Amino acid sequence: MRFTLPGGNPPFLNRLWDDMNRLQREILWQIDPRSRAGREFPAVNIRLTPEGAELSAELPGVKSGDLDLQVSGRTVTLKGERRSPAPADARWQRRECPEGAFSRVIELPFALEPGAVEARLSHGLLRAKLPRAEADKPRKVKVAEG
Repeated sequence: MRFTLPGGNPPFLNRLWDDMNRLQREILWQIDPRSRAGREFPAVNIRLTPEGAELSAELPGVKSGDLDLQVSGRTVTLKGERRSPAPADARWQRRECPEGAFSRVIELPFALEPGAVEARLSHGLLRAKLPRAEADKPRKVKVAEG
């Protein structure tokens, strides 16, 4: 969580908020390692391009059939399930790789064209092209003289 002062925050205050949030996540992770509050899964990168956005997500062990990618307006929703290959009675010394159902909801700064989205899962890496909606693309306006 981050609060914004009227007129914006000075950089040191933003760093302080980020450090406090990171500390909170680490404390929750120590209390309950199975907690999703400790780490976000999957790790997601989104790169903005003139045509829209490109999403990549690290999904080791997830099959395409266990994955659901939805686009609506400005929102991208990634849901799925990561299943454990270990037997149910396995004894663990350490268990840091999350398993089970996951969900990430990402809000983009522009509307998307849902029918033109392309996604591919290969070797545990999801890559999706998220084209910007035509109506939301910036237009060059010709300025008349006089």
